[in-house]
Amino acid sequence: MTLSSFAFPTPIKFGPGARKLVAQHLLDQGLKRPLIVTDKALAALPVMAEFLTHLTGLDVAVFSGVFGNPTCSQVMNGAAAFKAHNADCVIGFGGGAALDVAKVVGIPATHPGDILEYVWDHPSVRPISQPLPYFVALPTTSGTGSEVGRSSVVSENDTHLKRVVFSAAILAKTVFADPELTLGLPAH
Repeated sequence: MTLSSFAFPTPIKFGPGARKLVAQHLLDQGLKRPLIVTDKALAALPVMAEFLTHLTGLDVAVFSGVFGNPTCSQVMNGAAAFKAHNADCVIGFGGGAALDVAKVVGIPATHPGDILEYVWDHPSVRPISQPLPYFVALPTTSGTGSEVGRSSVVSENDTHLKRVVFSAAILAKTVFADPELTLGLPAH
């Protein structure tokens, strides 16, 4: 397998089979209990079952509560799943919505309050004052750039107003960009 490495500023492992490097990467960091954050449709596809076969040596839980535009409640439910699993890291697996939720699940899992209190324009915005759980991203769509962005867009639950959490602290530690995971879409 031929992989390329570069940074944007996030280190990126790019190439067919990059997904197969995730387990060893996490183990090398001393991590053993990842929470995979993905969307409910992707969780049911063979691509997820195949990815899970490459995570031997890890005690994995899957949160597949992402759907549509990500909402604050999806983030909070993901944080609850993180705590329930006693996770020590997050694997974001999916398109822009799943990755946006995965990037910020660690905030309410390790900080007080609702994720909405961490959006950049909240009148009493809370700082991300503690280290966040280790986070890696595996994009399954091409073009959103969410895997390398330092912002996460989540919608308010009731108004559906899109809000932004913006911080370098939410950047993935490593991106595993595997073209074999990139899902095709219908031409229309």
